[in-house]
Amino acid sequence: MPPGRTVTYAELAALAGRPRAVRAAAQAMARNRLAPLIPCHRVVAASGIGGFMGTATGGSAWPLRLKRWLLEREGLADE
Repeated sequence: MPPGRTVTYAELAALAGRPRAVRAAAQAMARNRLAPLIPCHRVVAASGIGGFMGTATGGSAWPLRLKRWLLEREGLADE
Protein backbone atom coordinates (compact mmCIF):
# COMPACT_ATOMS: atom_id res chain seq x y z
CA MET A 1 0.00 0.00 0.00
CA PRO A 2 1.52 3.27 -1.03
CA PRO A 3 1.63 6.23 1.36
CA GLY A 4 -1.56 8.24 1.36
CA ARG A 5 -3.80 5.22 0.77
CA THR A 6 -5.61 2.82 3.05
CA VAL A 7 -7.27 -0.50 2.32
CA THR A 8 -9.76 -2.43 4.39
CA TYR A 9 -9.07 -5.90 5.69
CA ALA A 10 -11.63 -7.18 3.15
CA GLU A 11 -9.82 -5.42 0.29
CA LEU A 12 -6.51 -6.86 1.50
CA ALA A 13 -7.97 -10.37 1.54
CA ALA A 14 -9.33 -9.88 -1.98
CA LEU A 15 -5.97 -8.57 -3.20
CA ALA A 16 -4.41 -11.75 -1.82
CA GLY A 17 -6.85 -13.79 -3.90
CA ARG A 18 -8.86 -14.97 -0.87
CA PRO A 19 -11.82 -12.57 -0.57
CA ARG A 20 -13.44 -14.57 2.23
CA ALA A 21 -10.26 -14.64 4.36
CA VAL A 22 -10.84 -11.27 6.02
CA ARG A 23 -10.07 -12.57 9.51
CA ALA A 24 -6.84 -14.17 8.29
CA ALA A 25 -5.80 -10.86 6.71
CA ALA A 26 -6.45 -9.08 10.01
CA GLN A 27 -4.49 -11.68 11.94
CA ALA A 28 -1.57 -11.40 9.54
CA MET A 29 -1.46 -7.65 10.08
CA ALA A 30 -1.65 -8.13 13.87
CA ARG A 31 1.40 -10.41 13.70
CA ASN A 32 3.37 -8.11 11.41
CA ARG A 33 6.92 -7.74 12.75
CA LEU A 34 8.11 -5.74 9.74
CA ALA A 35 5.91 -2.68 10.17
CA PRO A 36 8.41 -0.25 8.60
CA LEU A 37 8.50 -2.42 5.46
CA ILE A 38 4.92 -3.68 5.52
CA PRO A 39 2.84 -0.68 6.60
CA CYS A 40 0.05 -2.43 8.48
CA HIS A 41 -1.20 0.87 9.93
CA ARG A 42 -2.68 1.55 6.48
CA VAL A 43 -5.09 -1.38 6.80
CA VAL A 44 -8.36 -0.30 8.40
CA ALA A 45 -11.69 -1.87 9.25
CA ALA A 46 -14.69 -1.23 7.02
CA SER A 47 -16.41 0.43 9.99
CA GLY A 48 -13.52 2.61 11.14
CA ILE A 49 -9.89 2.55 12.16
CA GLY A 50 -9.85 -1.07 13.33
CA GLY A 51 -7.12 -2.52 15.49
CA PHE A 52 -3.37 -2.14 15.46
CA MET A 53 -0.44 -4.23 16.68
CA GLY A 54 -2.80 -7.01 17.74
CA THR A 55 -4.98 -4.67 19.79
CA ALA A 56 -8.67 -4.49 18.98
CA THR A 57 -10.59 -1.26 19.36
CA GLY A 58 -11.65 -2.22 22.90
CA GLY A 59 -8.10 -2.85 24.12
CA SER A 60 -5.22 -0.61 25.10
CA ALA A 61 -5.46 2.94 23.80
CA TRP A 62 -1.81 3.63 22.87
CA PRO A 63 -1.60 1.39 19.76
CA LEU A 64 -4.66 3.07 18.27
CA ARG A 65 -3.27 6.52 19.09
CA LEU A 66 -0.07 5.51 17.30
CA LYS A 67 -2.05 4.24 14.29
CA ARG A 68 -4.02 7.49 14.09
CA TRP A 69 -0.79 9.51 14.40
CA LEU A 70 0.86 7.53 11.59
CA LEU A 71 -2.19 7.95 9.33
CA GLU A 72 -2.41 11.67 10.09
CA ARG A 73 1.30 12.07 9.37
CA GLU A 74 0.68 10.61 5.91
CA GLY A 75 -2.13 13.09 5.34
CA LEU A 76 -4.97 10.63 5.79
CA ALA A 77 -8.16 11.56 7.58
CA ASP A 78 -9.01 9.70 10.74
CA GLU A 79 -10.37 6.41 9.41
